[in-house]
Order: sequence, then structure tokens, then C-alpha cells
Amino acid sequence: MGQSTTGRPTFSNVVDYQDVYRLAYIRGPEGLIVEVAQPLRSASTT
Repeated sequence: MGQSTTGRPTFSNVVDYQDVYRLAYIRGPEGLIVEVAQPLRSASTT
């Protein structure tokens, strides 16, 4: 876990959601928290 210049962690949590997405919560400037998602498997086109 990295730390910002203020000493606060840059990642608060990384979790897998229902084996579909990996979610990460990132603390940005001014304490703003951003959630990002990464698909764990390719989307099927049917």
C-alpha cells in the first residue's frame, strides 16, 4: 500500500466483486476517494 505526501494510504481497499470485477478505492488529492473497476474475465458477445 502506497502513501501520499500527507502520509495517508493511497489505496484503502482492493476487493473482488462476485468474481466479475476487481474494485480498488484510491485516495486522491484533497481526500477525494475514487473507485476503479477492472473486469476479471472477457465480456462474451452472444
